[in-house]
Amino acid sequence: MNIEDNSFFVKMVDELIEFSEHDKELSDGIKWIDSLAQSHNISFYDMMYKIIYQHDMNQRVNDFINKHSENPRNIYKTEKHFGKNGEKNKGV
Repeated sequence: MNIEDNSFFVKMVDELIEFSEHDKELSDGIKWIDSLAQSHNISFYDMMYKIIYQHDMNQRVNDFINKHSENPRNIYKTEKHFGKNGEKNKGV
């Protein structure tokens, strides 16, 4: 299935792009995703889908592990990406 064929998804992404005109951080993120898409030779929408899908899968795994674990934790927020005080590390 071609992502561009899913009109709901495309409209949602288009609205994010429009909103990014008023949000510098969102705008920077969209530019970053666009550069990733270009470097992978795929469409912007396909890259956005991959990122959202991967995030969703990571969250589901995290939720499953926490549900079946005696020590609930977020396995994706490691000190590599987030320092001990929770601030995002530069250069990651």
